[in-house]
Amino acid sequence: MADKLANLVYILVAIFTVLVIHWSAPAVIYKPKGMVLPVKEHLIPGKTSQVEVYAGISPGVFYQTLATIHVQSRYNPVNEQATAEAMQDYAKGLAANVGANGLVLIQMASDPSTKTFFLNAKAIK
Repeated sequence: MADKLANLVYILVAIFTVLVIHWSAPAVIYKPKGMVLPVKEHLIPGKTSQVEVYAGISPGVFYQTLATIHVQSRYNPVNEQATAEAMQDYAKGLAANVGANGLVLIQMASDPSTKTFFLNAKAIK
């Protein structure tokens, strides 16, 4: 009887230890990566905070396209929204580096099978 009780205690301690390790492990943070394909010469780089994000451009609005931006990142379903925001911030930084003051989102999609976000945009002035 004592052996059975000792085995039960060992099993419970092992399960508890595994759960503590699992819950205390830090969440994986994926950083976005991307590239800029310049259309024209770069202008003077600006600040990321000065770049506005647009879902589209209204007809009749004139702008100059400075670059095409492609960004992708893996994501964890738990923090999917945080990853999307980090990707937009990263794209804004890339746009600011070429002197843009606007970022027009062309496509923002995810692939659940690979847990990857994709963002395509145009840096405009």
